[in-house]
Amino acid sequence: MLVSAERICLVLRSRGIPAANVEGYKPLLRSMNQPDHDILSFHLRRIVMGADDEASLKFVAELTELANGNQISTTDPVLASIRPFTAPATRSKPVAQERPERSIARPQVMVPSASSLRTEKEREVVRKKHYVYGQRCAYMFELDWLKARPHQANQKRTLTVEAAMQIAPRSYDWERRISFQFTLLELPQFTAALLGKLAPNQVWRASNHGRARDKFFRAKEQAESLFMKLEQAGVIWPVRVGQEHRYQILTLALEALRYNDDNLDTPTIIQLCEASLPRVPGI
Repeated sequence: MLVSAERICLVLRSRGIPAANVEGYKPLLRSMNQPDHDILSFHLRRIVMGADDEASLKFVAELTELANGNQISTTDPVLASIRPFTAPATRSKPVAQERPERSIARPQVMVPSASSLRTEKEREVVRKKHYVYGQRCAYMFELDWLKARPHQANQKRTLTVEAAMQIAPRSYDWERRISFQFTLLELPQFTAALLGKLAPNQVWRASNHGRARDKFFRAKEQAESLFMKLEQAGVIWPVRVGQEHRYQILTLALEALRYNDDNLDTPTIIQLCEASLPRVPGI
């Protein structure tokens, strides 16, 4: 199966990796044979799964440089066999004045370009996340920006949860993942649930998300763990979050809450989170 330029852009941008224009990838892909496409598909799957594989990140970074029309020095046989993209019509600079060959700085691969970052604080916190792997599903908890108000001057932070079904041992279908983002009202309550403040048999719910309002999230204390379920259109993605994972997820949630209310200290935020949790009748 051949990889499309649109798929490359979708995968890279969904993981916060700089991508070239779609048209820049197309001539490169046309010059690649089926085995080359298989290698590219493998690297994209590794990125989708959140593996942070250095070889895969290097491959897509160098491919993007070629798609941007830049000459590169590479040891990869697939990339060495294709030429950089040249835009049709006239170019603003003659070929002789194009940028010289340069190496790709690996630490910058996962960071969006400066023009896409809204604030200095965003540069400090980019794509912080934690994974929980279960028997049927895997969850990724990620420090994110609130998508409901993308153009707000003082944009708020929250957590996004992504879930993927297991398709083989230690392999999850991240390309068909479901995504769920907590609102500003839900994030403090979810934080309280992580802190173990749910009453016995209490189920915390976040409902009616998505364009079709068919996404639901549930959390319940169960046998020294927090049992979570994401649901959309009748399909359920369940995972059991053990005690050992609470700290990592809590640090992400508290970082978002501290950013949103930087005039409050952490103990005060925790108290307010506990107070925001719905009360169970009789308790």
